[in-house]
Amino acid sequence: MIGKMRRTGKNRYGRNTIYSALLWCLFVFCGCAKKEPEVIVIDTEPEMTLAEELAMAVSQNVIPPEAMEYTGLSYTIPEGFTYSDGDMGKSDVDTYVSDLNGDGSYICYLRMKNDGSVDYSMLPAISYERDLERQLQVDVEISEYTMEQMEESFHVVIGADFTVGERTYHLRQFLFVTDKYVFSISYVRDMEYDWSAAFATSQSELHLENMVMMSQ
Repeated sequence: MIGKMRRTGKNRYGRNTIYSALLWCLFVFCGCAKKEPEVIVIDTEPEMTLAEELAMAVSQNVIPPEAMEYTGLSYTIPEGFTYSDGDMGKSDVDTYVSDLNGDGSYICYLRMKNDGSVDYSMLPAISYERDLERQLQVDVEISEYTMEQMEESFHVVIGADFTVGERTYHLRQFLFVTDKYVFSISYVRDMEYDWSAAFATSQSELHLENMVMMSQ
């Protein structure tokens, strides 16, 4: 599930599909005066690509509502990180690890269905701290916690520090919550290595995408 550096949720992951219909144009010409046989001309247009189909829909202002729903998160992976297939078969998880020998830095993306059981706008920082400790199996100290309500999504940013053995790590996690999905991307930096500038650039480019945006 690697592709170009610009990754989109599960657009490149094969979770969302547009079914294209083959369009037929049927023209009937009748000669009434001489009662000539009816002539039927069938013109078959070539199958359109997703981009062409959505472009036509945009031009005709007939975009289906589902095409406007956010289904992916666009993010850029910094140079020096490689996709890892060690995600234990989880189809909606993508992990990228540092190419540097001994560097424990990594980036992890996850898309989950939002079943509505959690109100993310009501969760205090301690809830995220406990959740991270449960995931990482170490003590975690929250250093950053911000929330922002957008027009069609809710955003959370969590910063945390933790230690594994003799190594210290800084984690920055971004949550994008919509009615249907929760998109999460975590940047974990081994403090022995300086990825701060590369991570900051990647984080500044994060944004949700829908099918129309993905097709452009």
